Amino acid sequence: MRTFIYHRKHPTNQADLDESVKQGIIPFFLMPPQLVKAADYQLVAVMESPMKDEELLIRQAFIVTNSIENNWWEYPDPCVTPLAGPCRSTSVGDIIMCGDKAFQVEMAGLTDVSLAFFVPKGSAVS
Repeated sequence: MRTFIYHRKHPTNQADLDESVKQGIIPFFLMPPQLVKAADYQLVAVMESPMKDEELLIRQAFIVTNSIENNWWEYPDPCVTPLAGPCRSTSVGDIIMCGDKAFQVEMAGLTDVSLAFFVPKGSAVS
C-alpha cells in the first residue's frame, strides 16, 4: 500500500513568524483539524509497503521519516522514496495519508483530518 508523507510549511525566519502573528495566523501546532489546507503542505516522501494494516503503515511512515542516527532522506529506508531534502523529521502538524484517509501528527497520537485535507488531483505521486 502506498503512503504519502506531507510536511507542514513553516515560517523560516523571525520576520515571517512575526508577520504571521500580526495577521492572526494560528501557529501550526495549535491548528485545529478543520483548518488544515493541503496548500500549506509539501509532499516529502512516498512509502511503499506490502502491509495492509493502516495503523501499522502510519506508524512505519512516522518512524522512517525521522532522523535518529542519520538524515532520513540521505539514507532512506528501502520502502521510502524521498521527494525533498534536506528535510526535517516528521513532527507535530504534519500529515500522513494512507489509502483514502489523512492523519495529522499531534503531540500525542494522530487526528483524522480526512474530510479537511484535500489534495488537488495530480499533486500526489501515484
